[in-house]
Amino acid sequence: EISVSPEGRHVAGGRARWSRNGAQYAICRGTRVDVVDAAGGPARGTFTGCTPAFRPDGMLTFARDGAIRLARFEGILVPRRELVRAARAHPNAPELPVDELRVLDLVWASHFEVVALIETRFRLGLPEFQTTVAGFRFGRLRWQHPYSVGYDRLVVSAGGDVLLEPAIRTQSPL
Repeated sequence: EISVSPEGRHVAGGRARWSRNGAQYAICRGTRVDVVDAAGGPARGTFTGCTPAFRPDGMLTFARDGAIRLARFEGILVPRRELVRAARAHPNAPELPVDELRVLDLVWASHFEVVALIETRFRLGLPEFQTTVAGFRFGRLRWQHPYSVGYDRLVVSAGGDVLLEPAIRTQSPL
């Protein structure tokens, strides 16, 4: 897979997330996020975490330790408790503690709203992960929608709609 910069002049790996102006991209490599200059050269910055996304104003965000963080000072933007709150609203979620929570993808629907694709497994109950797409505004859960497993990426259309991209590479409107 490849990813093309917004202006169409640069390419990177398929999981790259581009800044709005296309001058840089962020990509997850194992347990770290590298910020890379689109024209080449060494990484501009490295952060512990994964699932990078640029806010419309250019600020990098990423997931680490079950929270969504800002790259600046690595401050917490959306705390883990809000992600757990979104996951617990899934109709298949038992009244048990969360065993594992993964943020698979992040996108910014606006300057104030980040959307997360979350997979959660609970201590008892169904053995498979439960998938939830949730929107957070100012660090608080605004909305959530439960889904079945098999989604791995979120895409924002030119009109601002958030789409789910299944692992089989078809899109479903959110």
